Amino acid sequence: MTLIPPYDHAHVMAGQGTAALELLQDVPQLDTLIVAGAGG
Repeated sequence: MTLIPPYDHAHVMAGQGTAALELLQDVPQLDTLIVAGAGG
């Protein structure tokens, strides 16, 4: 097994940023995007 921290890992952070970009592309009229500010 490999431990991947839920927030302090480069691949996790890149995936979260990509997910937000894809969401904003799919829903351009989106006014607010609320995201978690901590891990775990």
